[in-house]
Amino acid sequence: TRVYFVPTYPISEEIWGLLKAGVTRNLYIGNINQSFSEEALRNIFSAYGEFDSIIVLMHKKIAFVNMTSIQAAVTGRSALNGVEMYGTRLVVNYAKEKIGQFAVGASSNLKTSKSGQNTIVS
Repeated sequence: TRVYFVPTYPISEEIWGLLKAGVTRNLYIGNINQSFSEEALRNIFSAYGEFDSIIVLMHKKIAFVNMTSIQAAVTGRSALNGVEMYGTRLVVNYAKEKIGQFAVGASSNLKTSKSGQNTIVS
């Protein structure tokens, strides 16, 4: 058996408060149109910090931008939610944060385990 030690870093009170309020690094972008390509979103969100991924679901007129930090997500959401761009008013909210097989965040209180059982988390 191998044991690995991973360094941990303290979480500031500000970030802890944001996490408890349901803030995640993953942003939901709604009300997008054909002008919002992955490249356009990359250009828009790079002004607010680094990101891990961008997923565009044009058939649903939504996208997801996974920022690398909570602070970048907060800054991006604050700056862009309700802003008119490319002829449409953006809706930017915190999406569920996926960790392994589970989704956590402001809009998720139902968790599904690998066995398919649902658990309500309060």
